[in-house]
Amino acid sequence: MISPDVDSPNPKSTYVGCFKFRAVNEYTKDSLIRKQLYFSSPTELNDPFDCQVDIIQSITEAIRNTSGKQKSQLEKLLNEDGVFATLSSVLAQSGICSFSENLLDPVMWSHYADEHRGIGLYYEIPTSFVLNEGMGMSPVDYGNSPLSEWFETCAISFDTDFLFEVMKKASTVKGSFWRHESELRLIRFESGGVEIDPAFLKEVSFGLRTPESDKKLIRKIVESNYPLCGFVQIKRGRSDFDLLAIDI
Repeated sequence: MISPDVDSPNPKSTYVGCFKFRAVNEYTKDSLIRKQLYFSSPTELNDPFDCQVDIIQSITEAIRNTSGKQKSQLEKLLNEDGVFATLSSVLAQSGICSFSENLLDPVMWSHYADEHRGIGLYYEIPTSFVLNEGMGMSPVDYGNSPLSEWFETCAISFDTDFLFEVMKKASTVKGSFWRHESELRLIRFESGGVEIDPAFLKEVSFGLRTPESDKKLIRKIVESNYPLCGFVQIKRGRSDFDLLAIDI
């Protein structure tokens, strides 16, 4: 099993290693054949709060918790004409591609890989790809009010770069009850499929319950399209609820 690079992504890193859990269905097969990552729109996400945090409410809460220059800058931001209409429009059209830093979480296999019948895909995504495609990449920030807390300390400006940072932050905050997902996200300005270099996909893991027919099918697709990709079988570990990844 390949161990991912779990450092926070930054331009000096060569790549970021991350896992994606999928059911074996037509969408998964199509994306593998097309060599694509799919970026979901906010309305396609399973959490109605996800990428739909009330930014004005978050700033208002931050104003209550700050003073001095930060407070005055936030108040000025809140009164900027058209800023939040623009942000809302951009967020509604944005695309999110979610990954995890942890392959061996049984809950992730249960929720996102068809109750352990699906697969886990390990990608090594170069930071050069993220930058060249005009994307953002960031770990998810979990908490009760992570966006409000961010506004309390962030460096505020009134240019396009800052608005992109607000969009990126609003797209990567979730409630603390999702923390077990250890999620990492790619963000772009529109949803849909994005073609990738097949060298990005390094490993495919089969779940505890993945049918042999699906293993055979996925092997055939992957071996035909991803020459550098290996295979792993998830098995029960030594403790009652532990998982292991075994190269096959």
